[in-house]
Amino acid sequence: LHSFPTRRSSDLSNRELRVTAGISATNQSYIEINGTTGIFTDTKSGENIQEYQGGIVIENSSNLSLAADKRLIINAKQSNGKINNIVSGISLDYFKSAWNSNDIGSKAVLKGKTYITLQPNIKSKAYGILVYGWGELTSDGLVSIALDTSQQDIGGVERFSGIYAGSSLLNNYSWQREGAKIKLKNGLEVILPSDVAPGQSNIFSILSEQNSKKPSKEYAPSISVKNQSAAVKLEGNLQASNWGAIDLIMTGNQSYLTGWSNNRSLEDDVYNGEITIAL
Repeated sequence: LHSFPTRRSSDLSNRELRVTAGISATNQSYIEINGTTGIFTDTKSGENIQEYQGGIVIENSSNLSLAADKRLIINAKQSNGKINNIVSGISLDYFKSAWNSNDIGSKAVLKGKTYITLQPNIKSKAYGILVYGWGELTSDGLVSIALDTSQQDIGGVERFSGIYAGSSLLNNYSWQREGAKIKLKNGLEVILPSDVAPGQSNIFSILSEQNSKKPSKEYAPSISVKNQSAAVKLEGNLQASNWGAIDLIMTGNQSYLTGWSNNRSLEDDVYNGEITIAL
């Protein structure tokens, strides 16, 4: 359990945001995973506290590494149906992005294979991999994200993004901030359960967006999935807005996309995103 202090704003309360995570690292920490590792979390608390739950939460210029030929298996579950927490598999600089600072972003280098399963409740926002601010995540192995909505009575999701890159958790912040960078080099799977339609407006396989009042291409977040032969299996929509960028190579056997693709800004066409797909 970790607490990150926050400042008062339209998006954040004046209290602390509690984090429950299998691994939580902040303030220039180093986490090295050198063997096949399983992380299983189940959050039931948080009735009156804004709570963020993740398998791995990396903040404030910290580093995460996974050794080659090893597997990282994460299962994050939210079993309290009364609360609307955020649930993620791996997140970088979610809280750090709320401060106007020039510190170095957190970094994750995953040389092995990563498997993430999310079990949110119907009120939860769920993210497989979430990177904000200056954060950067690179994977040399397969990344597999699965959404599980099978919890009895409370199963479901308010919003889901398999892979998410943003600039700040504060909507419409006024300063410029370097957008997150995600580079997946050896395949990606985002798998939905049978009861979730890929074309729903709240279901994204990949989402890249900039939250500034005046978005800048120079500071845009980006997500690339590039390998000529690795399969890319995407169930859910592609969305890039406010100069957010998505670059995909889907030439590998068994690659597919179910859902729609949209690079239009939700507010102003001047700030459309960029989506490039090689088939």
